[in-house]
Amino acid sequence: MIIKGANDSIVKMVKNVVELFYYETRFTPIECQVEFVDNIFTRKLKLSISESMRTSVLENKDFISCLNGTLILPNSLHEPITILICNKVLDEGSTFLGSIIHELTHAQDYFNFASYNNCTGYYDINNSTFSLWSEFHARRMGYSYLRRLSVMIQQEQVSDNEYIEHIKTTECPSQLKWLVDDLVKYQNQPYQYIYSIMQFLGRYSVWQDTYSLDFNETTLPYELIEAFNHRITDVYCFLYKHKKFDEVKDALDELEILLNRFVSQA
Repeated sequence: MIIKGANDSIVKMVKNVVELFYYETRFTPIECQVEFVDNIFTRKLKLSISESMRTSVLENKDFISCLNGTLILPNSLHEPITILICNKVLDEGSTFLGSIIHELTHAQDYFNFASYNNCTGYYDINNSTFSLWSEFHARRMGYSYLRRLSVMIQQEQVSDNEYIEHIKTTECPSQLKWLVDDLVKYQNQPYQYIYSIMQFLGRYSVWQDTYSLDFNETTLPYELIEAFNHRITDVYCFLYKHKKFDEVKDALDELEILLNRFVSQA
């Protein structure tokens, strides 16, 4: 894997976490390159390979500018996918490694989807439901790896009860506030609206993996239940049962129905 714009220490960490990702997922590695940049928007715009892509980037400038990372998809499945990581995330400790896994998961998802559907190139993919599922998957994978890495490097071990309390009193409320702010901001932009929900649910699913008695479909934050009633529960139950590409690849129509109900009544 080619890694640009980073020092030797960062390069080594990125290569190690990518190796761990492929060892654990058993995916066949795809060709990717990582580039650390100061401004994701300007770099993504410069690397846009078509007028339609440039237009999309320009229309979503504010959204893209806030991202920690993003993908540049080539025309052909045989060309490398470029992962852009914003340098600002390097100031947040090991967070950038979660961003690497997040974007690498997207890259793998898009490759798997294109291959499964016999697409001649990545730009033959026109399925927003799949893209939104990939947001859930990428947030889940990136956060899971980041959380495990944090546990490995911290000097003092935190008990399960202490961490559950931290999630309930600090992490979940903080993430919920971020979600609510985004839902207000993107209330007239359906894709970004659901994108934000998928990100939250991807993180929540990792809590359920480890602490299923405290975090599951029956314990979703009351603010979400109050706002969306059974729709949020239905979407989350689907996502948790379809956490991998092989589980969701033939069930995207079902997810699309759930998301359409979700948005139409939002």
